[in-house]
Amino acid sequence: MNIGIIIFSQTGNTKTAADKIRDKLSAGGHNVKIERIKISGPVSENESDIRFEYLPDAARYDGLVVCSPVHAFSLAAVMRAALKKMNIKPGIKTSCLVTQYFPFAWMGGNRAIRQMKKICSQRGLDSSVSAVINWSAAAKREKQITEAAVKISGMFTADKN
Repeated sequence: MNIGIIIFSQTGNTKTAADKIRDKLSAGGHNVKIERIKISGPVSENESDIRFEYLPDAARYDGLVVCSPVHAFSLAAVMRAALKKMNIKPGIKTSCLVTQYFPFAWMGGNRAIRQMKKICSQRGLDSSVSAVINWSAAAKREKQITEAAVKISGMFTADKN
């Protein structure tokens, strides 16, 4: 299966999680590519202020993994805007992952996932699998990333071509 991992990452934390997911999916026989959203200018929480330098063509993929940080207890505005503007093929399986600083998912991660899934649903995407990585919880961070990679990889296993 041809899977695109679409990420927005400022500090590299989200990219680190995406790399491990890529490795797990690749080990499962999938063709996987990480595509990083790039903006020109400063990060803004106002979607209309965001200017994209590079926005992936997600319609090239048979499945998507969308990864973003949490900003101010919500999905990063860059990812909200990207999901609304990206060329996306409706009906494909999509997994959602967010990284956040705080140690508990209820401290913004759960809300960001709900926001991401809502936009995915509005775009006709099946986003049944999701994960929150709590970055400040160093003792459990690696376990969370590994579990997310296994869960996300499992979502695509039945459809492997």
